[in-house]
Amino acid sequence: MLVVGTPHVPEPGEVRAGAFVGGIAGKLMDVPDPAVVVYRSDAEYHAANPAAEFPTRWLRMVVIRVALEVPALSIAYADQVVRTEAP
Repeated sequence: MLVVGTPHVPEPGEVRAGAFVGGIAGKLMDVPDPAVVVYRSDAEYHAANPAAEFPTRWLRMVVIRVALEVPALSIAYADQVVRTEAP
């Protein structure tokens, strides 16, 4: 709860989410067809990103915030993406 007249001190998770959103949004702004992948489960997410510190739910919420900053952002579940090898 925020009490009027008291300064809001962001939680560490809020600060990290904001930094993540800013970093990803900044990288996607110059991409012609910006797209991100999200995962259906924590197991799927952590299998693809073993170093991930947060649950899939956190990632999906952050991606929604990125979508507010990046026009025409496409969001797809990992199992909907056709993977190709980089040249």
